[in-house]
Amino acid sequence: GFFARQRRAWIVISFVLGAVITPTFDPINQSMVAGPFIVLYELGILLSRLAARKSRRRRPAVS
Repeated sequence: GFFARQRRAWIVISFVLGAVITPTFDPINQSMVAGPFIVLYELGILLSRLAARKSRRRRPAVS
C-alpha cells in the first residue's frame, strides 16, 4: 500500500528527526532515536496488512 511505498522517505525523515531531537551530532545517538521510529513504522504496516487480511476472510464472497 501507500505506506509501504513511502518506506524510503520515512527512513530519511526518521534520521532527520533523530538529528533534530538529539542534542549532539553523533550518528550513534541519531540512529538510536531513528531506530524506534522505523520499527514502529514497519510494525504499523504489518498490523494494517494483518487487519486487512483478517477483514477479507470474514467478508462473504459476493456472487
